[in-house]
This record gives sequence, C-alpha cells and structure tokens, in this order.
Amino acid sequence: MDCVSTFTVITTDDDGSRNTGYVATDGKPYLVRITHDGAEPGEMNFTNFDRPITVQAPPADSVIDYSQFEAKLTTI
Repeated sequence: MDCVSTFTVITTDDDGSRNTGYVATDGKPYLVRITHDGAEPGEMNFTNFDRPITVQAPPADSVIDYSQFEAKLTTI
C-alpha cells in the first residue's frame, strides 16, 4: 500500500470497541483504511480509486438459484 497522508475519524461502539477510519488528505478524501479493535479485531485497506474494473459473471455451475435454495431451507 502506498504511503498516504490521512486524518482519523474514531468512533466507539456501545460495547466500548473502537473503530478508526483513515481518510486521505491529498486529492479526493477517500477512505483508505478502517480498523476495529473489538472482540473480533480486523482491518480493511482500500486502494486503486478511480481505476476502471472488469466484472465478469461467474460460470453457470457457480451460481445458485436463490428461490431453489430458499425452498430447501424451508423444508429442513
């Protein structure tokens, strides 16, 4: 990840866990990182803003028909 100047936005959940958002100060104010320090800590980094992406549908054998899935759930 490139080094980017940021400012932080800190919030606290009802359970006391802390969330920190890092927002770029150069150029557009993109959210570049989020961290969470609660019971299940984690982080997410965001990059490649304003760059085009290519989206392709998955192959048919990787797709689930939700109505059939839902029907199976109701019979369990």
